[in-house]
Amino acid sequence: GRGSQSGLYRVTPLPDQKTKSKAPEISEQVTLQAATARQLRKDLEPYLSKPVPEIETLWKHLSSEDRWLRFTARRAIENQDVSRWRDRAISETDPTAAIAGLIALSHQGTAENRDAVLAALNRIELNSLDQQQLLALLRAYQLCLIRLGSPTETQADELKQRLKPLYPHASSSANHLLGELLVYLNAEEVVPQTLSLLTEISTQEEQIRAARTLTFAKQNWTRDQQQQILQWLAHARTFIGGKQLTERLRDIREDFLKTLSDQQRQQFSKEIAELDKPLVEAELVPARPVVQEWTLSELEPHLAAVASKRSFKSARQALLAANCLKCHRIGSTGAQVGPEVTTVGKRFDSRAILESIITPSKVMDEKYLYTVYVLTNGKIVTGRPVGVSKTTITVETDPIRQTTVPVAREEIEESILSKTSPMPANLIDVLTQEEILDLLAYLKAGGDPQAPSFQK
Repeated sequence: GRGSQSGLYRVTPLPDQKTKSKAPEISEQVTLQAATARQLRKDLEPYLSKPVPEIETLWKHLSSEDRWLRFTARRAIENQDVSRWRDRAISETDPTAAIAGLIALSHQGTAENRDAVLAALNRIELNSLDQQQLLALLRAYQLCLIRLGSPTETQADELKQRLKPLYPHASSSANHLLGELLVYLNAEEVVPQTLSLLTEISTQEEQIRAARTLTFAKQNWTRDQQQQILQWLAHARTFIGGKQLTERLRDIREDFLKTLSDQQRQQFSKEIAELDKPLVEAELVPARPVVQEWTLSELEPHLAAVASKRSFKSARQALLAANCLKCHRIGSTGAQVGPEVTTVGKRFDSRAILESIITPSKVMDEKYLYTVYVLTNGKIVTGRPVGVSKTTITVETDPIRQTTVPVAREEIEESILSKTSPMPANLIDVLTQEEILDLLAYLKAGGDPQAPSFQK
């Protein structure tokens, strides 16, 4: 990737090896059915932009098991005059077709259709639905409430009673939609139920979705529940990911803290302060003088020595002395300002890693590029846009301190992608040659002290 060494290999077994694999057997009947389905979808696609003579031409495919055909039919129906199919959507009895039709009506209908759509969705038997139908139904409820208007108090109570027995669900996708709906409906038990999902049993992605949902909960939180989310926010800082993960967690944190009163912030001041502490207390490394302005040509002849008899202790000291952990996460250590480098050794060879350290601006990851904003008053703001609104761009100018500067869009005369990497060059100039080789071994091993390169 990004210009590093790569290769394409053809692996051929020896003649006496019985390794022949068989392609899956596809009958002529299956091939014909697939070709027929593709052609049918293509026959419906013109109605995405023109009237269909008979709605039934499209409607009969809303119950198709082929999701591509079902989706095309629904989108084509949405392009037709609503008066031609509104009543059909409300009265449809097939669950799959009914859900698709009601989604279409939520997209194209008006507030006057809300009561009829909710009533039709409520008629669908939950016990008869498979997982995909349930997800579609939950999304249909969301679209109805988003586009056609908030429910009455009676409708909200009825919907809460219908959905509460399903939550938490065995499906994480269903939990996501159910959690959002129950929070929106102010269900009494949704906070403790969703907090129960913030466990090590669930994936970090599932936990993030659940925590984000909780930031919208308006119910009265107990002190213990608030304590739980703060403890989770502290734990979530150890999640594996890059810069964007850090930003999402920061958004969740800020949104949750906004729900606290000044008195509650004071009560939880210790826990909130913990969220700003380094994940690992910084090891004291004395400031080092420059050893040499290293170049790739000087170090490349010695790269073969990275593979064996390296010092793990020296590698750790080099990692700290070169300030790698201020921006990069490796394993469970370090910040998430720049790319996560735990697996960098599996993707790049020693030369490519060394070159990216010595000349970081030669090849850059697009996600981490800075933008130079030239303003009408002559000022220049350089950083990474982290927030965009109609009037303002929020620019992160110092990712380590998370310093941001608001820039009015009307004051931007020109914006140019920077050709200089945010990562400074010459960081390893404070290291000796042996320390650099130890550092490369550490990166190649993903920080594993048991790697062969660290065995004597």
